[in-house]
Amino acid sequence: MVKDVTDQSEVNLSPVTIYELNRKSEEVLECQEPVCSTQWNFRWLGDGLCHATVLCPVLGETALVCAKFGMTVSFAEQKDHRICQEGAMKDDELASGESFSIRLWYTSQSDFDVNCFVWCTDDGSLPIRHVDRQEAEDILSLVVGDIFTENERSRVLRQLNFYFIS
Repeated sequence: MVKDVTDQSEVNLSPVTIYELNRKSEEVLECQEPVCSTQWNFRWLGDGLCHATVLCPVLGETALVCAKFGMTVSFAEQKDHRICQEGAMKDDELASGESFSIRLWYTSQSDFDVNCFVWCTDDGSLPIRHVDRQEAEDILSLVVGDIFTENERSRVLRQLNFYFIS
């Protein structure tokens, strides 16, 4: 299941859900500061550890990523991780009650179209264990998208430990 959480600032993670974030520059208020931002916080409340994964297949005008806008992922007790390239993946383990945040920062001259996915499972793989092959392929197309070359798709799939259920 894919759930759009673009308009939520606090999200409790489920091990059976993929969360989607979409934000375009024309959808945010005009930035009056040198740098403005929007933040999403994700919390794991399940039992045991969860492997949280953030994948951003679309960031917008790639020449401007991390210059005029960007994404920062902050896991507990780790330095911030910038996402400056489409298809970049960041991940870490969360214990019950732990959280992490994703911050989109931008300047007034930014033109961005950001699309990211978040999930949290015991092994970091996409939560598609209980879907048929067609639904798995649909989820794959949504998360990985058509913007990747075949080599990039293969790399991302290997990172995701993706498999189809027959």
